[in-house]
Amino acid sequence: MDTEVIQEGGLTRRRTAVILALIGLVITAFAVYRAATASFTHDESYSYIYYVKLSYWELLQHVDGFTNNHLLNSVGLKLADQFLGNSELSLRTPNLLALVLFLFYAARILLKLPAWFAICGFVVLGTNTYMLELFTLARGYGLSFGFMLMALFYLIRGIQQGRLRDMALFNVASLLATLSNFTLLNVHLAGLFTLYALLWVRISHGELPRKRLVPITLMNLTMVAVSIAALWLPIEHMLEQSTLDFGGKSGFFSSTVATWIRSLLPWVQIPDAVMTVLYGVVIAIVAVASVVTIWRIRNHDRSFSTAGPHCLPCCWSSL
Repeated sequence: MDTEVIQEGGLTRRRTAVILALIGLVITAFAVYRAATASFTHDESYSYIYYVKLSYWELLQHVDGFTNNHLLNSVGLKLADQFLGNSELSLRTPNLLALVLFLFYAARILLKLPAWFAICGFVVLGTNTYMLELFTLARGYGLSFGFMLMALFYLIRGIQQGRLRDMALFNVASLLATLSNFTLLNVHLAGLFTLYALLWVRISHGELPRKRLVPITLMNLTMVAVSIAALWLPIEHMLEQSTLDFGGKSGFFSSTVATWIRSLLPWVQIPDAVMTVLYGVVIAIVAVASVVTIWRIRNHDRSFSTAGPHCLPCCWSSL
């Protein structure tokens, strides 16, 4: 793929990738500094004191099924403690690596857009204060975000190109995200639903042969079986000892949407009346995006379902 093609905005794809890489280095440097200087929180300390002493097999089985125990993070904590020491920075290294993974796949997705949209989108994704803080903690949230964006990239490419390898990587990344934080199981299931919904659209438009669904379905059934095998004991132990309850009892808008809005403007105290208006804006954005999506599908817009995300240039080549 020619990385020297001029994008909208006057920059080549290669130069846009370099700019994103430099922004990513700044974001990562800030995260490393914070991870090295901020004290351990209560939850981080609890995880280190109670879970690192367990064996790897016990961690993978999730024998201590308390919701504080983020399985993949506990494994990462134990590995970091064993090989890097028990400083704040050492124990937070797995999540810092997840930040690099997150930024890498964010760049790969955004490079499909015009240059300045890609740059602005990358800044918005990488500098969200609430989310960025989670990458600097020894908890499972940063790990789940990193693997979630990796899963999204391969889901998009799997839908657009129909390759079994991409769909397998989507399933693997989704499983790792779920092992980092069990609430990401919803993302895996939503991704599978989206995969088949959009593949069916491509088939109905004559862009993909119907028989292609057979190997795709066999591969997905295999990967789902692997996921069930990996998650069965951990979730069983979780349900035996507690519940899959991670808070957020105040409702979708007042909890999830409000937190997202405040994360965009962390220095602003938003009055309830203004927040209600912003809820309406969010609903409008989702509604318009849904209408445009349905309209483009109904009008057989091939670019909507087949134009794959461009990869980074040679130094960040496709996996």
